[in-house]
Amino acid sequence: MDNAHKSILIWGAGKIGRGFLADLFDGAGWEITFLDSNSSLVANLKQKKEYTLSHFHPDGNCEVKTIRNFLALDLSQENEVLKALQRANLVALSVFPQAYRQVASILNRLLEIPTSRTEPLNIILCANIPSPAEILYRELSHHKKGNVIQQYFGLIDTVALRIVIDPPSDACSDDPLALFTNGYPELPADKKGFRGIPPEVPGLRLTDDIHREEIRKIYTYNMAHALLAYLGWMKGYHYIRETLEDPDILHTAQCALSEAGRALMEEFGYSLLEMENWNKEVLPHLGNPLIRDTVMRVGSDPLRKLSSGDRLSGPAGLCLKHSILPRYIARGIAAALRFRPPHDPSSEKIQAIVQREGVKGTLHSVCGLENNGEFISLVEDWFRQDNSSF
Repeated sequence: MDNAHKSILIWGAGKIGRGFLADLFDGAGWEITFLDSNSSLVANLKQKKEYTLSHFHPDGNCEVKTIRNFLALDLSQENEVLKALQRANLVALSVFPQAYRQVASILNRLLEIPTSRTEPLNIILCANIPSPAEILYRELSHHKKGNVIQQYFGLIDTVALRIVIDPPSDACSDDPLALFTNGYPELPADKKGFRGIPPEVPGLRLTDDIHREEIRKIYTYNMAHALLAYLGWMKGYHYIRETLEDPDILHTAQCALSEAGRALMEEFGYSLLEMENWNKEVLPHLGNPLIRDTVMRVGSDPLRKLSSGDRLSGPAGLCLKHSILPRYIARGIAAALRFRPPHDPSSEKIQAIVQREGVKGTLHSVCGLENNGEFISLVEDWFRQDNSSF
């Protein structure tokens, strides 16, 4: 696909939308339109007409970039949204999967409008779950037959390794839209998901086996990130970087990565060298001291992060599948079950489930983990520890 005069609709103008997707496509000369349900965010984008990204690379260098020349739409502007979808050469979807039903409803309305469009609409999906394209496909299938969906839409899974956060309150006070990132440069994307010729965009790396890359990323980067957050909360830390200065937490994270790495080798055929080289990059990226990522942000919504196949239960289950006892991942799961910050409805739901079903029942109903007695005992033993000895 020739990039000249190409336009992308970025559905979800949050951190990944503004801090990664817009960065990639702006750098390739694409026209950008943001679409979001947050009216105040859309109003800010329209008023400011620009925002800054500060890329704090692991080597200590900082690169500042300004994103300009974009449009912004409120999701409530239904007619304008449909027109923007008709004009777009590509859509990037960066919303929580809970919103996919609404997304599917709007996309299906698009199919009912006469159009001069001559090629399918490709939709790249950014979500920290395995195979989000399958979820969106199921939602679309409630309204249209599968062959119709495949004719009109390409659904492309991606693997987003870039960390994007809001700046601390003492930084960028004159730019409410500013974001800090770790500068991770690539977005692997499922080559087979595209309909027609994929776009040539620097940083958009096409791969023939996106599932393998999705699982490796979630079961290493996301797993370690969550483990640092939950153990950090137990020990009273505020920033993720502080947790990596604690020898006990650092050791636990390294061993948990080793457990997950062994399971990934068994499941997908990665070599020992491949996994060692991959894993040694994980903690430096997560612990970038300039990012100042918080334990509370990373640990939020533990009900989702403990769910079957997600960042903690997923690698634990894969370990058990291959007869590997995930001792250190078990500690992270126990800490997640204990995570109880103020004003987090998700953690309150977890506490209610544990109270009602016990740790063993919660591991089954929430985490979808098999009835492995030794593993359950490990989680239960850690769960019973008081904070001072956790």
